[in-house]
Amino acid sequence: MMKLPILTSLFLITFFILPSFADDGKLLPSPFFSVRDMDGKPHNLDEILESKKNIVLVFWQTWCAVCIREAPSLVKASQENIDSLQFFGIISGTDDDVDDAEVRKKAKKLKLPYPQIRDRDLSITIKYEVKGTPTIVILGPEKDVLYNSHHAPSDWSTFRNTSKSN
Repeated sequence: MMKLPILTSLFLITFFILPSFADDGKLLPSPFFSVRDMDGKPHNLDEILESKKNIVLVFWQTWCAVCIREAPSLVKASQENIDSLQFFGIISGTDDDVDDAEVRKKAKKLKLPYPQIRDRDLSITIKYEVKGTPTIVILGPEKDVLYNSHHAPSDWSTFRNTSKSN
């Protein structure tokens, strides 16, 4: 009877845990994910990074005064860096905690030009260790976190992805 749990454990270690480490023992980047925005449009983050754009995740809430105050500068940054940075608004919380109609209304009022993603299960929030709003996370070409802060970067050009050719 003990053989089945042992064999199962060995299978899991062999095929799921060990492949996530490189030969030098470093953890390999996990596969990325696709998200759907509030309009139902899918966005594949792997494809975006491969297309020579870094990704900016803007975690915000409709009730967050600092988020609202920073919104115009983020709109401007998204427009000025449209060829090198892909912005996404991320609104964390269950349907009991977040009103989609209010998110749409506030995003429209703030004239946010980038897709808004509801993180209902908090998977994105947890993945990038977001502790509050606003939080700006910038992901680089190797799927690494280049920036994580409660304030927008003072120099966005630092995060333009110029490492790949067209």
